[in-house]
Amino acid sequence: MEENGNSVEKKNRNAIIKFFGAASNWIESFWWIFYLVFFALLLLWWYFVKNPMQEFEILSIVESVLFVVYLILFIPIVVLIIKKKWLKFAISVLGVFIATGIWALLGFLSFFEYGSSDHFGERHPIPEGMAYFMSDENLSDPALMEDEQTWIFLSQGIYEYSISVPKVSDGTLSLKGFEAVTDFPLSIRPATIPVQGHDDFGNVGTGEFTLYTGIWDEPYAVRLELWHEDSESKSEKKLTEKIYKLEGWMR
Repeated sequence: MEENGNSVEKKNRNAIIKFFGAASNWIESFWWIFYLVFFALLLLWWYFVKNPMQEFEILSIVESVLFVVYLILFIPIVVLIIKKKWLKFAISVLGVFIATGIWALLGFLSFFEYGSSDHFGERHPIPEGMAYFMSDENLSDPALMEDEQTWIFLSQGIYEYSISVPKVSDGTLSLKGFEAVTDFPLSIRPATIPVQGHDDFGNVGTGEFTLYTGIWDEPYAVRLELWHEDSESKSEKKLTEKIYKLEGWMR
C-alpha cells in the first residue's frame, strides 16, 4: 500500500515537473508575447484616458489588468535567467525598462489630460438668461412634487433623485445626460429603475447617479432626460426632460 502511495506521489511530482518544464520552454520561445499584450493594453488604457467621457469603471478595469500584466513581465526574466539565455534575458530586462518608462510618461501626461478634460464647466458656461432647475436638499418636501415627472436632487457630484411618472407600462426607467447647449453626451453612472405598470400618477422610486464630466465649483447646464423602456416590446420612449445646473464629481 505504501509502495502504491509513493508511486502516485512520484507520478504527480513528475507531472508537475513536466508541466513547468513545458511552460518554461514556451516562455523561452514566446517571451515577446507578454510585451505585445502589455503594450496593446497600454494603448487601450491611453484611449480611455484621452476619451474621458467614457465610463470610468471601464478605465479602472483596464488599469487593473494592465498592472497585472506588467507584473507578469518579470516571469520571462526569471525563466531566462534559469535557462541561461543571456541575450533574451538582456532584451527582456530592457523591455521592462522601456515598458516602465512609457507607462510612467503616459501616466504623467494623463494628469494633464484629466486636468484639461475636467474643466468642462469652465469651457461650457451657462448662457445668460437660460432657465434651469437647481438641485434641492429635501427629497421629501411635498411642495416640490409636481403634477408630472418630477426629479429632485441633492448634494454635489453624487445626486439623489426622486422620480414620479404618470401612466406607464412594466419596464425600466433610465436617466440620460447631455450638455444643454451643445447636446454633448455626458459621462454619468446610468440611473435605472425597474417599474411596474400603473394607471395613476405616482412616485416610482429614488436612487442616485454620479455625473463624472467636470469638477466641483464649475457648474454647467445639464439636460437630463427620463426614458422608459417597455419590458415586452423593448421600445424606448422619452417621457420628459429638464435642464439643471449641476457639477461633476471630482475624482
